[in-house]
Amino acid sequence: MKHWDETDVADCKPIRLSRADRKRLRAMFAHVPEHRRRREPTHPGSIIGVALAFATLAALAWALAPAGPVSPKILP
Repeated sequence: MKHWDETDVADCKPIRLSRADRKRLRAMFAHVPEHRRRREPTHPGSIIGVALAFATLAALAWALAPAGPVSPKILP
């Protein structure tokens, strides 16, 4: 098997699907299942998890922030 180097693409032609195949694909993907149509309510655990994540980020930002002005000796 040879490595594909894109040189043999120039002589390729696009392939069109037949009408029967297009019709079959359209019918196959036209129906949306019921479980995909309805929106599930957000689980309380995920809301609590997002709230805990934001609280953790806020606590880290507060804990890592400098308490006072930065000394000029540290600045470049």
